Parts: sequence; structure tokens; C-alpha cells
Amino acid sequence: MKHDGKDGIFRAIVADGKIVGNISVEQKSDVYCKDGEIGYLLLTDCWAKGIMTEAVRQICATVFLELYIIRITGLVYAPNVASQRVLEKNSFIREGTQKSAVYKNGQIYDLFLYAKLK
Repeated sequence: MKHDGKDGIFRAIVADGKIVGNISVEQKSDVYCKDGEIGYLLLTDCWAKGIMTEAVRQICATVFLELYIIRITGLVYAPNVASQRVLEKNSFIREGTQKSAVYKNGQIYDLFLYAKLK
């Protein structure tokens, strides 16, 4: 909580009165200080209901109002098509691919770089 509103925005995601996930944008430092990285997690029971798309919309609006940043970056594993769609529905643009950048559950994946400008 001590960082909220200073170098990041951190929120619980609530649906039907229950916490079903979380979302944050953390401002980077040094020469990257005008950029923030978005991260989010949603319980699987809540997938495909538009909850995360709306949470991303809301946090982006808040971040651009409250933090001194001009860009939000999102990193998504290549197989995570649902997360890619969430960002794309919120006007994030895929800027590039980091080949073989992620090792998860015994597999190597490409990592897509998305960004949304203020």
C-alpha cells in the first residue's frame, strides 16, 4: 500500500462481491521511469466474462491520470491468446517478440511485448 499512487497502482478485482483477482501497473525506474509494466491475474472460474478487459480499461485510465508515465508495457507468453486479446481490446499494440524468452513448466515460449501510449 505504501507504493500505491506513488510508483504504481495496485488493485483487487472484485466480481459479485468477491475478490477474484488482482491487477497492477508498476512504474519503472531510472531511464525507464516514464513506463509502467502491467500485470494481472484472474481466477479461472472468471475467465471469458470480460472482467479482465474491464479491469485493464479502468487501471489504464487511472494510471495515466495519477502517475507521471506516458506508456504502459505488457508482456505476454505467446500461447496466452486470451491475455493478448485483453490488451488488444484496450488499444495495446504488439511492438515485438522476444524469441525463446520464457521457460515455464518445462517449455520454452516466445514473449510478446505490448504497449499502450498515453
